[in-house]
Amino acid sequence: MATTEELNALMPVGKRTVYSILQELGFDVRDWARGKRGLKGAAANPNFCYEWSFLEEGKSLAVCMWHAELSEDGQKIFYKNNVRRTSLSSNPRSRQMWNRRARSLDANLQRAYLTGLPIASIVIAGQRRDRDDPESTASKTKARILDPMSWAIVDYDLDTGDFLIVRGAKPVDPKEQPLDDEIKAFPEGNKRRAFRTHRHRERQLRSDKIMDFKAKNGGRLFCEVPRCGFDFSKTYGAIGEGYAHVHHLDPLGTGPDEGRETTIDRLAVVCPNCHAMIHLGGVCRDMSDLIAPPST
Repeated sequence: MATTEELNALMPVGKRTVYSILQELGFDVRDWARGKRGLKGAAANPNFCYEWSFLEEGKSLAVCMWHAELSEDGQKIFYKNNVRRTSLSSNPRSRQMWNRRARSLDANLQRAYLTGLPIASIVIAGQRRDRDDPESTASKTKARILDPMSWAIVDYDLDTGDFLIVRGAKPVDPKEQPLDDEIKAFPEGNKRRAFRTHRHRERQLRSDKIMDFKAKNGGRLFCEVPRCGFDFSKTYGAIGEGYAHVHHLDPLGTGPDEGRETTIDRLAVVCPNCHAMIHLGGVCRDMSDLIAPPST
C-alpha cells in the first residue's frame, strides 16, 4: 500500500550532488573529472551534471524525477510520463538542450525496459523551467536525494514513448506482455468487448506466428516489412531473442461486432517502428510500400 504520507516522505531535504549519488550506486564517473577543473570540479561538470538519466550497462538506470511529478493511487507510488512530448518544447532557449536530454532519457528507458534493468530514482525538489514559456528562468534544484528503494519500468510503449515507473516494483519481461498495439485503435463498444473476449486466443496466435516464422527462417525473427528487416536478436543479443510485434494484415477495427477468426497467415512479424508507421493517423497501410525504395 502507498499513501500520501509515504509520497511526502520522499520529498528531498538535503541537496546531494548527482555525482555523489552515482558514486554511491557504483556507476563509472571517471569521465566527470576530465573537465577543466579536473577531479575538484567533477561534481559540477556541465557535460554530465544536468543530464536527466544515467545508464550503467548491466547494472541499473538512474533517473532524475521531480517530486512534484510523482503520484500515488493508494497502492503504489509511480512516475508516469512521456519524454517524447517533453522534447517538443516550443521555447527557443531550451529546445535544443531539452530535445537532446529527452531523447537520451527516452533511449535509456527503452534500453532499461528491454533489458530488465532496475531504476534508481534521484528525487528532486525545486522549480522546473516551463518548457513552453520563453521567459521562464532555468530550473532551480533546492534539494536532491537518492531513494533507497529500487523502482522498475512496468510499462513502456515502444511506439509512443509512454512509460510507467513504479516504486518497489520488479522489472518486467517485455516478451511476456501482450504486444498487439492495434488494440489502441479499436473503437469503443461491442467490438472492443469482443476483442477482450478473444484476447487469450490472440496471445496464442501471436506465439504461434512467432514460432512459425522462426521455423521457416532458420530460427531468425525479423521485421517482414520490405526494406526493413530489423532483427532484435542481431542488434541486442540474447535479450532481443523472441521479441517482435505481430501485425494484423486485416485491421481489427474493420471486423464485425462479434469478432472474426484470425489465422497466422494473416499476421505479420514487424518491428515497433514499422508497426507505428503502419497505423500512424489511425489507418492501416500496406506493408509493401511502407518504406520507399532508395532513390537512384
